[in-house]
Amino acid sequence: MGLSGRLQLAMQSDLAFMVYLIVFALSILGVIYAFLRWKQFKRDAFAYYFRTYFAKIENLSLPFSFVGAHSANFFGRETIVKQENGSYGLCTVLRPGLINEHSVNNLQLCQRVLQHCDQVVLARQSSWVQSDIALVMEEGMVRDDGRRLMSFREYCFDDTLQLSDRENLLLQLARALAVLHSLNVDVKRPFYHGFLLPRSIFLDVDGQKNLRKLVLGYSGFAYSIGAKNVYALLEELASGNLMLDRNVSREMLEQQSGLAPEQRRKEGLSVVGQESDYYSYGVLAVLLFTQEPFYNLDQVNWDRIPDNWRSFVKSCLFADPSLRPKDFLELEDRVLDPEISLTIAEAERQLDERESSDEGGSLLALEELPGLLGKVREALKDGSVNRLPEQKTDQKLFQKRLQSGYSAIKTSKWSLAQERFLQALNLAPNHPEANVGVAIALYELGDLKQAEKHYQMAREENPAVAARFREHTAFRV
Repeated sequence: MGLSGRLQLAMQSDLAFMVYLIVFALSILGVIYAFLRWKQFKRDAFAYYFRTYFAKIENLSLPFSFVGAHSANFFGRETIVKQENGSYGLCTVLRPGLINEHSVNNLQLCQRVLQHCDQVVLARQSSWVQSDIALVMEEGMVRDDGRRLMSFREYCFDDTLQLSDRENLLLQLARALAVLHSLNVDVKRPFYHGFLLPRSIFLDVDGQKNLRKLVLGYSGFAYSIGAKNVYALLEELASGNLMLDRNVSREMLEQQSGLAPEQRRKEGLSVVGQESDYYSYGVLAVLLFTQEPFYNLDQVNWDRIPDNWRSFVKSCLFADPSLRPKDFLELEDRVLDPEISLTIAEAERQLDERESSDEGGSLLALEELPGLLGKVREALKDGSVNRLPEQKTDQKLFQKRLQSGYSAIKTSKWSLAQERFLQALNLAPNHPEANVGVAIALYELGDLKQAEKHYQMAREENPAVAARFREHTAFRV
């Protein structure tokens, strides 16, 4: 028998079969090992790819130390940090591709505003920029023991929550957004959040699941990098090319439908703004009340959303941004919860205190106009201006219209301001404060003749209040 015949017989033996089996098993194990290694690399690719970039951070002199595990999130690398005073924060190192002169300038503007905002519903920020590195550290999102606060998603899927608990959470979130939207970061562009997802909302609750505090995180991130960069990141996420931790990637894919349609369409990026936040607010309301994710209006179980919320939530979810709410006044009117302010009363209080300490004669700056409301309330007590409507309900509504008008002036929304002050005049005709508000709004809209008319009407009722219009126009000139 030749060599080839012997080999053929050997290949047909039991021993050969066992060899084949071992080789096949080893091949399968090799494929599995290679796949797992690839998955591991993908999971840590963000850190691997930017290891040189992140190594630079270790050389920075920072007033905190990294104490938690690093994770790759939507905007960059995220880590819990411990400050020199012993308190904790959450630090985000921005992705290198997001860092340019425009985004860095915006980040620093946002940081200055949020650093000095004493509203606990917004996370206070500090930022550090050096060459091509940008870090943002946020306070208020981590407990005293170094653990993160509860997430919105974790809270809303708790079946033990009462309806009142869910309503309270949404009202607190509305207050946080109202405060954020009232901040003056850039006079040319109203401030918005732009990333209002469950993972951006942090909750401090007690042992009985009572909400003690809501903190809105990542404020200014989407605003600073711009709608185009957010859209580019979403595109990378959808294609699987955005380097994220696996759990973060899964969470983002589940939650990205909470962003407004214009944020997810290239042709809609030019209209991204505060209206986009209202859309996200509506999605969060659907999730909280129904405990089901939002896909489209037709699939929402509206029977599970309370009657007094339904209309407002629906209006938030319009595909056309221009049809969405412009403020939370309608919601406040419908829910009528006097315990929770959806406006900027605290900011007004601070302005009133500062103005009362000023030595007289200085003109009132545009951003200080909301502080007028506090002075009007004092004047109302001693009868020095027109009385409010007699009916208690109308009085409350009048005050809300007046507050909303000055909030709109503060953010340069002149058409909305005009609308709110005219509504106030319908409730209290010839009221000088409402007439002054209309005059200021019309002046900014270019209708000087009508502005002068409303100014004269206010002057007839109360010259001291009417003088605010002249102060405003003098300041603007």
